[in-house]
Amino acid sequence: FSKQWYQRRVRAEILLLYTNGRWSPPKGGKEAGESVMENALRETYEETALTPDDFAIIEGYQYHLQYTNSIIKETSITFFLAKIKDSNQQIMISHEHSRYKWMELSEALLSRNHAPSHDEYVKLYENVFTDIAKLST
Repeated sequence: FSKQWYQRRVRAEILLLYTNGRWSPPKGGKEAGESVMENALRETYEETALTPDDFAIIEGYQYHLQYTNSIIKETSITFFLAKIKDSNQQIMISHEHSRYKWMELSEALLSRNHAPSHDEYVKLYENVFTDIAKLST
């Protein structure tokens, strides 16, 4: 009796948007009365034209990023893990951004354009890609 094991290979990438000399995931300020999830969905739509029909939120995966910068001072951001349903899905960026790119971990880490919070984004990306690897095995 023999078994053959197949490892499913998944190309793990995150969507990053470019603005003001920096790459970052879709994000933005929370409006009055919005939940964290409502804020994430609204900002994702406003910045990429992706709707909840275009992706599936993976329950139980949230990433909190907190840092201090010279403009806003204390900043707290919550990111969610989602899987795009159609890898050919059109992304239409907002006027706030000049371009977008799907990046693998190595490229996201090399972009190094996250000042003043570079170290926090490195940890975020490493955690996201670790979780994606766990989910794809």
